[in-house]
Amino acid sequence: ILPDIQVSENIDVLLREIKPEIVSIASWKENHFEMINKCIDHDVKAIICEKPIATNLDDCIALKNKLNKSNSKLLINHRRRFDELLYEVVELLNGGRIGELMQGSANYVYGLLSTGTHLIDTLRFFLKDICGEIKWVSAYPNQFKHFSPDNDSCLDGIICFENNFKISIHSSDLKDYDIYNINLYGRKGMMSFKNIGRDIEFYDVIDSPEHTGFTELSPVPTLRLGGKPRNQFKFMLDNAIDCIENNAKPLGDADDAIIALKVLFAMKE
Repeated sequence: ILPDIQVSENIDVLLREIKPEIVSIASWKENHFEMINKCIDHDVKAIICEKPIATNLDDCIALKNKLNKSNSKLLINHRRRFDELLYEVVELLNGGRIGELMQGSANYVYGLLSTGTHLIDTLRFFLKDICGEIKWVSAYPNQFKHFSPDNDSCLDGIICFENNFKISIHSSDLKDYDIYNINLYGRKGMMSFKNIGRDIEFYDVIDSPEHTGFTELSPVPTLRLGGKPRNQFKFMLDNAIDCIENNAKPLGDADDAIIALKVLFAMKE
């Protein structure tokens, strides 16, 4: 279909002879460490890699140290960081749109390392400025029938941030339906990140129509954002080009990827 596209079955030949400025690594996670290393060795300027960055923390730290001594920039595909609309959501949360955060809940499917890593990174993306870093976790095996890779597992649990804000994590069965939702409850309202992140809804506190002197959340959203899929991969490519041309910072880098893995490994323990 595309006869002018150069093809190679050997990554060393590809990097040595074609010399790409940008490489996208979309292999199984067991190959990420080796392929990122080879890209750094061949001075690839921007490396885009699927999550996770590697399968153990020692390899992650080794890659980070090697990157710091190189001219390569690494972008990890925690893809909500490449959703332009979500930066507006972060501003709304930081600006107090739903007030002081009190509780939260989140849902994911298909394994802690395979999909849960997206959830942990999105929670840090949304909450780090308000709540600080993740301080502790607890986790429990999903006792119901569920679907996940053989070397991964579905865990439920609680994540606590530095300001003591806690959010409960729930895993579901992908073969029933896909779900990737986050609900944040504040003193002035509630935010729902729903439909795999396509839709973001804010609800305000209103006077109860049923109980005099009480308040409740509005029955319909008072602010809706999104409504359709957004081209996150174009935003990611724009960031990669900006890294090359303007020495910009990757929006999802090795530091964020390592923190997400530390949280996931702590949950597995």
